[in-house]
Formats: sequence, structure tokens, C-alpha cells
Amino acid sequence: MKAVILAGGRGERLRPITDTRPKPLVPVLARPVMDYCLSLLAHHGVEEAFVTTHYLASQIRERYGDEAFGVRLTYSLERVPLGTAGGVKLLEDKLRDEELFLVMSGDALCDFDLSSAVRFHREKKSDATVILSSVKTPLEYGVVLSDRFRRIFAFSEKPDWSEAFSDLVNTGVYILSPSVLSLVPEGKPFDFSRDLFPLMLRGNGALYGYKEKGYWCDIGRIATLYRCNRDLLSGKVKTYLPPVGETRESRGEKSFIAHSARVSDKARVGGGSIIGEGAVLEEDSVVQGTLVMEKAAVGRGALARDAVLCEKSRLEARASAMPGSVLGASSTVLEGGVLPPDTKTAPFAELGGREAFEEKDLIFTEWGIGMGDRTGLTHEYAERLGFAMARTFSGSVGVFHGEKEATPRFAALFAAGVLRGGGTAELFGGASLASASFGARLHAIPSVFLTERGGKGVFYALEADGFPLTRAHALSLERAVRETGKSYPAGQILSRPSVREDYVSALSREMGEGKGRTVCFGGRLGELLREAAIKAGFTAYDEKDGGLHFSVFPRQVKLYLDGERLCDTEKLRLFVLERELEQGRRRFFLPDSVPALFAEHIRSRGGTAEFFSLAHTAKDETDKRREGAETRYLFDTAYLAARAVREMKEMTKEALQSALRATPDVYVSELKCYPSSEHKAALLGRLSQLPPTAGVRLAPGFFSLRIVSSAQRFEAALDNAMEFRGKINEIEKEIRGK
Repeated sequence: MKAVILAGGRGERLRPITDTRPKPLVPVLARPVMDYCLSLLAHHGVEEAFVTTHYLASQIRERYGDEAFGVRLTYSLERVPLGTAGGVKLLEDKLRDEELFLVMSGDALCDFDLSSAVRFHREKKSDATVILSSVKTPLEYGVVLSDRFRRIFAFSEKPDWSEAFSDLVNTGVYILSPSVLSLVPEGKPFDFSRDLFPLMLRGNGALYGYKEKGYWCDIGRIATLYRCNRDLLSGKVKTYLPPVGETRESRGEKSFIAHSARVSDKARVGGGSIIGEGAVLEEDSVVQGTLVMEKAAVGRGALARDAVLCEKSRLEARASAMPGSVLGASSTVLEGGVLPPDTKTAPFAELGGREAFEEKDLIFTEWGIGMGDRTGLTHEYAERLGFAMARTFSGSVGVFHGEKEATPRFAALFAAGVLRGGGTAELFGGASLASASFGARLHAIPSVFLTERGGKGVFYALEADGFPLTRAHALSLERAVRETGKSYPAGQILSRPSVREDYVSALSREMGEGKGRTVCFGGRLGELLREAAIKAGFTAYDEKDGGLHFSVFPRQVKLYLDGERLCDTEKLRLFVLERELEQGRRRFFLPDSVPALFAEHIRSRGGTAEFFSLAHTAKDETDKRREGAETRYLFDTAYLAARAVREMKEMTKEALQSALRATPDVYVSELKCYPSSEHKAALLGRLSQLPPTAGVRLAPGFFSLRIVSSAQRFEAALDNAMEFRGKINEIEKEIRGK
């Protein structure tokens, strides 16, 4: 019997773990998850398997070679991703003479009785059999409905609770007759669950579901990676491989330590921890509930709690990795440093110790305004910031806040500070950062947007043009915060209508006349955009399988057409920008948050492109900001979706697909590094002297330096970012050595 193992995906939701390895090589109990897949196939009589690869394909070939666990292996490289069914279509000639073959994902952990499923397939004379598993919460999977004869009659992909009529989901394990591949078009992205199976439901073959009682877990997120490790550790999963380490138990919780790991007798390994091959735990280190991958190191007195330490990463002496954090491959937290909760670093990052940030005044960071060395403001400082804003701008200050329950309290205290400083606090109420930026510009009023994180207020200060404060105003604000003892004639507090209706109207105008055309919006900003579309005369729905569909969030947009994902945020921005070029625009002012590739594209078309800063810059960029505000789609995802609707509404399906194919692909890879404050200025000075690197931009922040690399291939973007990170490492070592 033969099988196809799907091993080409990027594993985006597992980043940064998958920044340096393909998803099938992510370890579970110190073994790549694909080891378990291959051993299961071998146990059920599979003698030959074809492995479809794309992302970091060479790593998979190097790991397994021509044979693994008794299964002969042949590799099929997809130069362009073709989807699950499209990748198998490439193997049609090699599978044509088989009675049946298996298809499995190389990145899921299961112990299904495949032999029993094959017997079911034969008994039913099925063309395609989907192995199903019962799950408690099916909302992230494809729910399957079948009749009493187990013939499938419906699929519901990632339903909400109103559509989750079954707890049986598609596991991505299939038994197929070769004839079904004739339904798959050649050279076109095509998916089993989204394309082939719905086609079969319309009368093109017998499609059955086989309910399996065995274990199954899709390692799609870091949370499920934890669960897979712990389930295997506790014996919930049947496996046919010998363990590569030993299991320990402490206070009723188990942990796992690979045979080749070096763990000091004075190190403490708490329950739920997985210590990978070649990992090192030095004396007095503490590891609790943490995945420590191969060759990672935890230094003397260091602490890792409920975290992930990727391969070759290191916590130096007395450093800490806090709950929810992920330390990227070959990254280091320096002595005494802290990787904050829920923080993920890219590969090759370096985090300084806490002593790197000892300022005691107001600070302006990429994470909002804070005091001292921490982001966020207490209630006391929220009032002081309001006072300082009133003194800095000598007039009205707009106050916008997010939806978290604690934010109205911070808003009230900020407004009280404005009142004490002799200014007028204009309360516009609930908003997002994007709509607050819009509101500040609409009303020409300096403003703050605030939300809450960990019990502290997170404040973003905006100029009247809707962009962050200039450095001159930021310095004035720092000085004014210290004037706490001074008193001024009391100002006033005014309640203003929310900017939401104005924002919806602006989005509606951006879309143009709808004339009854249909468009769908989902995601966190979907409701806002549906209102705007209806106002513009469109027929607007929530997420649907058919037609033009935008899934819109504050930082990203995904575009679908008839259920097929066409493009993501940056390519969509470039598509809109290209339409402007076609309409004759030649001068662009770009926020420094967009890829450098945009400027290169504009210049290649005979235009000019200049960047302006979205940070607290000392440069006079008034004109650039004013011009840049006219291309709001470059930094506001709701505007991007609205503008894309305007450009696409007259296009046929074929014309839209053709236009997007003609738009260059844009992949962005972002790495962060954390130099100490002692060397940061010297490092930036040296970096400014380097010749420009195509597609790579350095974005300095208070806490980190971001390397933003863009290219038309993901691998090129990642390689360029890593190469630039290497240059930073070399320069920083030179500086330290002086």
C-alpha cells in the first residue's frame, strides 16, 4: 500500500518556531511529529510514501533520506503551492495503478487504526473516505455531516456555533481511489476539503466518512503543540516508536528529558516540561511547564515558566522567560534579562538585561507611553499625562478609548488631568487606534487613544493630523509631566459624539456606489465595514463561501473569492497602489510601516516615493504627513478593504484574478533584536553608514530594533532579514570588544 504525506505548509500560526524549520519537523517529546506519522503508516502496511514539500523542503529530505521506519520515500517539490489536492495531483502517474492510497498530513499527531479504515473504504466501494474525529469545540475545523450509512452530505468549514451541527471534524486523513484525481485540475491551487469534496458532493463520486475513536491533534498553534506533548507524555496517544528520553514525575505531573540532554543535579525540572535532545540546564536553573527544544540552554539561576525555547536558544545566568513567551531559534536573553509574558522573538534575536532601560521620565515606545522602564501608566500617571497634554497643546485634547472594561476609568482620570491643566478634554468615547487617528485628523485636535494591559493604561498620543507626536511635542510632554505642583485656571470636560458614524461614512465614500453589488466582510472590523457597505448601496453579508469576501482585522486583511484565498494585506495594498499608478499618480509619501518593496515598485514605474515616520521623529515631516494621509489605506486596514472594494467592484472574476496575478507577490519577514542601551546609539550610528540593502528596512524602537524585510518570495525575505541580523551581531560584537 502507498501513501502521500503532505509536508509543504509554512505553519504560520506556529511562528517563530517555524521560522527556521518546516512544521512536520516540530518536535513532540523530542521527536519530529512526522516521525510518528511515518511509524504509524509502517505499522499498517504502507511500504512506500510520497512526500509533498515546499517550505524549507531540503530539511525534510535531509532528515529522512530515501527510507525511514521501513517506508521508502520519494519527494515531490511544489515550486508554487498548489493546495492539498493540487500537490497530490502531481503524483497522479505514480498512483494511477493503485487500488487505493492514503493521504496524511505530516504535521498532525494521531494513532488511527488505518487498516480498519481501509476495510471500511473497500466495503462501501467508496471513491474517497474521510477519517473523522469527535472534538469538543469544532469551530476551528471542518465539520462533517453524514447520513446513517455514513455517506457524507455536507461540510461546514470553520463554522460558528449556529452552524456547528456535529462534533465530527475532518482530520485531513483520507483514503482515496486514484480516479478522484481526474477531478483535480492540473497546475492550479486545489484543496481537498474546500474544492474536491464539495465537487464530489454534487454527484461526482461516492464520499464517505469513517468515525475513528483514536487520538488526533492538529499541531496548528502553540497551545495545541503543548497539548500534544502532554497527551503523549501521559499515555493518551498510542505510538510505535521507542522513547528517546525518560519520563519523570513530580507532585503528580510528568516531565520528559531526552537521553542526550545535560541536566544539572541542582536544576529543577517541573511538571509539563519537555527537555529536548542536546539541551542544557545548568545548576540552580528552574524550568516549569516549558518546551526546551534541541540544543537550547538554560543558564545558572535562570527561569523558564510555561514558555517555549526554540532550538539553540539560550537564557543566560539569572535570565527569565515568562509565561506565554517564545524565544526564537538561536536567540539569547542576556544575563539578568527578561523575556516578557506573551512575547515572541524572531530567530537570532538578543534581549538585553533589565538594566538596559533605567529612564525615570516619560517614555515613548512602540507599545505606547510609559514611565521609567515599563510601558503603561498607573492611575496616578494617567492624570499627570492629561495635565501634560493640556500644557503642551494649550487648548482642547481629544480622548478616545478602546473597549476593555478598565479603560473608562483611565479616560476619566486623564480628562481630570486635562481639566487641572487648564485645557478642554473632549471625550469621544469608544474607538480603535485607527478610528482615533481618523477622529483626531477629522476634528483637527491633538488626541490620545488609550486601552489597558495588565492593569495599566496604554496611551498613544496623536497630533492633530492623526499621526504620533513629533519629537518636539514629545519632549514638551516629558517636561510638562514634571510640573505637578503648578496650578492653572480649571478647564472643562465636554462629551462629544463618537467618531464611529463619521468613520463609517468615510469608509462608505471610499467604497463608492454599490448599486446592489454583493460583498462580504468578516473579522474584527467586519461589522464596521458591513455598515459602510450598506450605506454605499452594497448588499453586504457576514462571512460567506461565495463571492468577494474580506476578513479584516486591525493589522491584517485577507481576501477571498468564492472561498479561494487570493491574497493578504501587503499584496492587497500593492494592488490598490498599482491602480493609482495606472490612474496617473506619480508622487507617493509612504509610512515607514510599509515594505521597502513598495517604493522600489513605484520607482520602477517612473514615480517618486518618500517615506515618513510613524514614530516620534525629530524631522519636520509636516508636508509628508499631510500628503501621506491621502493614502490612508497604507496604514489603516479598514480603509484598505474599503478602497479595494472600490477598485474591484466593476471587475469580473476573471479580470480580478488576472489583475492579482499581475501584481507582484509581497512577503514580509520581521526580526527583532534587543541591544543594550549602552551600545544602542553606537550600533545605530554604524548601521546608518552601511549601504542600503534591497528590500530591508531598519525600524528602531525604544525596546527593540525591527528588521523588516520584503521580497517576492518568503524565503528571500527571511534570508535577507537573517543576513542583516548577522551584520548587526558582528557590529555589536565589535563595539563590545572596544
